[in-house]
Amino acid sequence: EHQHGLLLAGHGSSWTAIRAPLPAPASPSPATGASGDAGLWDVSCPSSTVCVAAGFYDRHGLLLTGHGSSWTAIRAPLPARAAANSQADLYRVTCPSITTCVAAGDYDITAHSADGLLVTRHGSSWTATEAPLPVTAGASPDPGITGVSCGSTTACAAVGYYTDPAGQEQGLLLTGHGSSWTATRASRPAGARPGAYLNGVSCPAPAACLAVGYYTGSSGSKQGLLLQRRGSSWTASTAPLPPGAATDPGAYLNGLACTSISACLAAGAYTDSSGHGQGVLLPGPG
Repeated sequence: EHQHGLLLAGHGSSWTAIRAPLPAPASPSPATGASGDAGLWDVSCPSSTVCVAAGFYDRHGLLLTGHGSSWTAIRAPLPARAAANSQADLYRVTCPSITTCVAAGDYDITAHSADGLLVTRHGSSWTATEAPLPVTAGASPDPGITGVSCGSTTACAAVGYYTDPAGQEQGLLLTGHGSSWTATRASRPAGARPGAYLNGVSCPAPAACLAVGYYTGSSGSKQGLLLQRRGSSWTASTAPLPPGAATDPGAYLNGLACTSISACLAAGAYTDSSGHGQGVLLPGPG
C-alpha cells in the first residue's frame, strides 16, 4: 500500500478528485530508500487557471503546477549544500502572481542535520535557497519553516523556529525574495520568558505583515503571540482571549489570513477555566 497525493478541483457542490502526478521515476526503491509515498501540504492559486501545490514524494520535495484535471509535476531543486540522496519536504507555498511563487520546507545538509528550504519560481524555473538563520542560532539549530507569504512579487516573509545555544526554541522571521533573505529572532512581549514558536504569516502589502504563534509568559503559561510588521520592524503583542480563559490558557495561534493590514483573522485554541479546550477566532486590525 502506498500513500498518494490528492487534488480536488471544483466549486460549490461539484468537485473532481485527481491523483497527483509525480515526476519520473517515482516508485519504491530499496537502493535509495524511496517509499513510493507522496503527499501534498499546501496549494496557492494566483488566478482561476493557474495553481501551484507543494508537498513530497519518495523523500523529495514535490511541486505541481496546473488547474482542473491538468497538472505537471517536478522534483523541487535543492541548495548546493544538500547531502547526497538528501530528503526534502515542502510544507507551504504562496504565489503573488502567475509567474512568481515561493515554497518553504526543509532538507538534509548532512545525514544528521537539516535546514530550512526556500524554493522560488520565476517564470517556468525554480531556484532553491538555504534559509538563513540569526546569529543567535546554536550549533544544532534544527530550524523549521511553517509559513510564507508575499505582499508583492519582490517582498515576502517566512516564519518558523530554530534552537539557540541554550537549547531554547526561538521564533524565526525571514524577509526577502528569490535568493536574498534576512533572518531575525522574533521578539516577544515585555516580561516573556525565553522561547517562542511561529505558525503562520500573512502579508497584504510589501512592508506590512502579521505573524502568529505562541510564547511563554512570565508565569510560565503558554500565550498566543501576534507579531506585526510595518516597514522593517516587528512589534510583538499578546493575543487576547475570550472571558473565562484559564489562568494558564495554553493558548496558541496557527491560522491567519489578511485582506489588508487593517482586516485580519487569526485562529487558534486555548483552555478555559473548566479545563476544556476551546477554539478562538481573533478578527481585527493589525
